[in-house]
Amino acid sequence: MYIDYTVTSIGTVESEHELFSTIEGSLIILIDGQIFLAEENILLLELAHSFKNWFENKSGDFIYKSMDYEEYPLLFFKKISVDFWSISSVWTDRIAGNIEFSELITACQTFVDKLKNELVENNVKLNKIVL
Repeated sequence: MYIDYTVTSIGTVESEHELFSTIEGSLIILIDGQIFLAEENILLLELAHSFKNWFENKSGDFIYKSMDYEEYPLLFFKKISVDFWSISSVWTDRIAGNIEFSELITACQTFVDKLKNELVENNVKLNKIVL
């Protein structure tokens, strides 16, 4: 599993509260080398922050709701056994199952780290609360 993105917009940030809504891009989730999900105009920093909170708090299933969309979950990771999870989204009628938890966490952490590094390189000021 791999979660990739392309930043398409970094808006002007006047306050920390606006930060989540100003960084948009495309999102691609690959499972076994095949595209599971490809979407545009995703609030990438908001998603990264949600991933970070999920794996730091170990809060069960991951449910991503965005301030940009009324429908949800935009992304849903559900525990199906001790070591395996399923992935689904309102944007697709497919469900990917039997994703190893370690692979899921690695994909999320890689996404967060890569985005954080790219934003820092683009002089976006982040704090530890955000990422």
